[in-house]
Amino acid sequence: MLRSSLFVALGALTLAACATPSDDAVQDADQTFADALGVPVDAQLPPPAAMTLTVPPVLVKGVPNTVTITNGPTVNGRVALFAGGNPANPAFCPSQLAPDCFDISAPATFIHFDRTNAAGAVTFTITPPNAPALQSGTLQAGGVQNGGQTFLSNTQAVTFISACSAPSSTFPADGDGGIVVGDNLTVTYSVPVAEYQTYTLATAAGVSVPAAVSISGDGLTATINPNASLAANLDYTLTVTTPCSQTTTVDFTTGNANAVGGYNLVGQKWSLDLSNVVITTPAFLGTLASSFLGPYDDVFVLNTIGWDGGSLTADIRFAETDPSTQTQICSETTDFPGIDLSTDPNFSFTVDEFGGIAEQVNLTGTILAGGTGVSNVNLSGYVDANEAATQAGVTPGLLCLLVGGCVTCPISGTPNGCVFIAGTGVQTNPFTGSIEAISAADEAAGCP
Repeated sequence: MLRSSLFVALGALTLAACATPSDDAVQDADQTFADALGVPVDAQLPPPAAMTLTVPPVLVKGVPNTVTITNGPTVNGRVALFAGGNPANPAFCPSQLAPDCFDISAPATFIHFDRTNAAGAVTFTITPPNAPALQSGTLQAGGVQNGGQTFLSNTQAVTFISACSAPSSTFPADGDGGIVVGDNLTVTYSVPVAEYQTYTLATAAGVSVPAAVSISGDGLTATINPNASLAANLDYTLTVTTPCSQTTTVDFTTGNANAVGGYNLVGQKWSLDLSNVVITTPAFLGTLASSFLGPYDDVFVLNTIGWDGGSLTADIRFAETDPSTQTQICSETTDFPGIDLSTDPNFSFTVDEFGGIAEQVNLTGTILAGGTGVSNVNLSGYVDANEAATQAGVTPGLLCLLVGGCVTCPISGTPNGCVFIAGTGVQTNPFTGSIEAISAADEAAGCP
């Protein structure tokens, strides 16, 4: 007898305190078992043999889910799937199986009937209803073949989730700008339902954008790959529709054709190699450049730390290198304000104060395609004359004379207290080591 899937009682199962089923419960179990498998109510069948039930531990409501039975009845085999609670108090215990019982509680809900093949196997689908009360339960199958041999499967605890679950996050996020025209889009869920949703991409004007959709192996993420790069500087809408016709819309805007998405750079780090910097200002710094910049070589790291949907934030941190180098350089972390990479790959980070040794420091450069590196890096700033003189091994007065005069520091206002230095050719190298954020308190204490 083929019945439709019945899951309504499964989400609200209650377990009785008594472990021994009543006569009425046994009669109900006998009738349920008989109706499901087509055996007489008063049949006395041999003790059941073991068969194997394979069910995903998470079943999705409202869509077909695959169930497999193996090692079951082979001669005109009939199997039925039941649902109940676990532990079984009292057990679902048809007298046809006496003295054996199912390991699920009574009353059991009949789910599905099918016939096995000659190898004792069958695969079928069940579609749990999208009922809020349906949340968890335990499945177990029983079987019988001609000649009266019965079969009983293992139990499988299952959790039910709704295919109508909304995304937990998307890329881009709603309202994001500066999206790279060649980037894929992603939709992520907290439960594995990505494959059951419908994804459509269109311009804000409603022009459909063809795209391929792929689903991650864990079912949590859908990746939308447009067939061609998106147009630059254009508004788009990604629409996600559930089987329940609920929709989530994500509006975003692409950058221009040269845009580099700051979101692709978060977490990347590059050390600043100053060994080959060419000092362009002051012109007469000469050999003092190497003595001044030398101690700073490869001890600072440009660290990209965040993306807020429109701009990239970064800081410069002290790299953990040789301890002897750490004692030479002691500078607290310098945070740069966010930069917008939605129009081109060129960046310019500027900060008013850098570690107590420089003011209005500016770092410029170009992000390579795909965020694979940084090029054309230039550095400039107003360096404290006393610090520069110490590093160069001369007096502040002589330093100011050699560079053609010191200038007033732009932030602190110290007269003749700074030397403006500008250099090109800062090399950057991917940095995979550890970095540390040095606080102002560390700096004041002389650093660890």
